[in-house]
Amino acid sequence: MRISEAQFTIFDVETTGLFPYSGDRICEIAALRIDTSFALPQKFWSLVNPMRPISYGAFSVNRITPAMLAGKPTIDKVLPSFMDFASGSVLVAYNAGFDLGFLESALGEGKDILKDYHVIDALALARKIFRDSPRYSLGVISRHLGIETPLEHRAMADALLTLKVFQKELDVIMREGIELIEDISFARSRGQKANTRVKLIEDAIREQGHINVVG
Repeated sequence: MRISEAQFTIFDVETTGLFPYSGDRICEIAALRIDTSFALPQKFWSLVNPMRPISYGAFSVNRITPAMLAGKPTIDKVLPSFMDFASGSVLVAYNAGFDLGFLESALGEGKDILKDYHVIDALALARKIFRDSPRYSLGVISRHLGIETPLEHRAMADALLTLKVFQKELDVIMREGIELIEDISFARSRGQKANTRVKLIEDAIREQGHINVVG
């Protein structure tokens, strides 16, 4: 797939905790769909009733309360709309394995649909491209790149920051003459083997815990 012809869905989830396969769930999801012009992105956003409590650690990061989620749709009602929104695009997230793990868990038996997508981890790209950054949390790398950073750590705010970081990454990638999505380092190709995907998710969960602690 040529980068110049691709559509990208930059997405972020807020969750009840770090471990999707131990019962933690998505409580907010946001996404922006753009092409390489980065003009007028389409937006997707929803709070999600996770049907379980939010851990103290998660609340200390996202400040989402049970009252905010009362009466909101459950993930099985939200995911079909999200997957329609992202259909045919390249998925992009910051520490992508973390968000993918929660998507896989939420999709359940339908998780194989994710094998149809290329996935780009904007965190791994930032570490390769912007090697002089002091740290690589989304907030730190954004400030390092001169991007205004909101105080809230919520799904849409983080998706917007990821979009701005990814735009700078893509500028570098295209200046280097890279033309295909498949040639971008840290892009997960379609049909990636399950054991490789699981390792990516496990590594990302450890990374997310480190990011939440040190910022």
